[in-house]
Amino acid sequence: MLLHFYIFCLSLLLFILGLALIQKKQETILRVLTLMGILQVICLAVWQGTLAFTLLITGLLALSLYELSAHYQTNRILFGLGSIILFVVSLYHNDLPVIQLALIWFTIISILTFIGRQDTIKSPPYLFAFSSCFLIPCSIFVIELMKINSSTIIMILLLLQLNDSFGYLFGKQLGKTPLFKTISPNKTLEGYLCGGIGIILGILLLHTYIPVLSAEPFYKDIIIFLCILIFGNLGDLLLSSFKRKLEIKDFSNILPGHGGILDRFDNLFFVAPIFYMLFSYHLI
Repeated sequence: MLLHFYIFCLSLLLFILGLALIQKKQETILRVLTLMGILQVICLAVWQGTLAFTLLITGLLALSLYELSAHYQTNRILFGLGSIILFVVSLYHNDLPVIQLALIWFTIISILTFIGRQDTIKSPPYLFAFSSCFLIPCSIFVIELMKINSSTIIMILLLLQLNDSFGYLFGKQLGKTPLFKTISPNKTLEGYLCGGIGIILGILLLHTYIPVLSAEPFYKDIIIFLCILIFGNLGDLLLSSFKRKLEIKDFSNILPGHGGILDRFDNLFFVAPIFYMLFSYHLI
């Protein structure tokens, strides 16, 4: 299953790379080459098991905290160490009441990031609130999904990637109807519709070539489709809103062609609590 996921994603990226080379689009070339590197690392971590995957997510969290703290007046070393300690403690003390509380705070901080005033978002206390109520819990939820089954991670990553790829490729070509001019003016209705087509393609693949959903009923396909389409894109909008209020274009230049770790993995972080909740209540 992991091998089929790897082969398909690599083939898709090579196809996009070929188009970008023909059209001489340097930004897309750099972006795809970075994604190819990320694909190798993620597949290797999933293949090695939960411990390796946990170390990967811990590393992504540490880099996210590092790049985000660069935009605040704070002691980055103390902030980073304190956040990682909180993450490790939470990782091994995540019983049901703690998880329920984390879901509540995740919802609150997400709403505040969208509607909060700029001076509030730019204040150092908000950095701590966002890291402890969003980044840390979401990282833990990603790890918990891996513990449920590695195929769950494969499913989410595949659908998110197809949503992003189709939205990015065809949204730029066909996009004429902006939906969120103040938050992310490049996001268009046509791009979201094309992303939805990508998700449908992914679900078909998950019933056939990558048989994660082969034995699942149709209603679960609909739930998964809606969750990726709505919450996957909502995660991207959330971090776009955050960047706009911080008055920055990118969180960092750690990943060539992307706006940083947070910019690349925002949708994965955001959908993880949603999918964990769905699995907990046996809705998917």
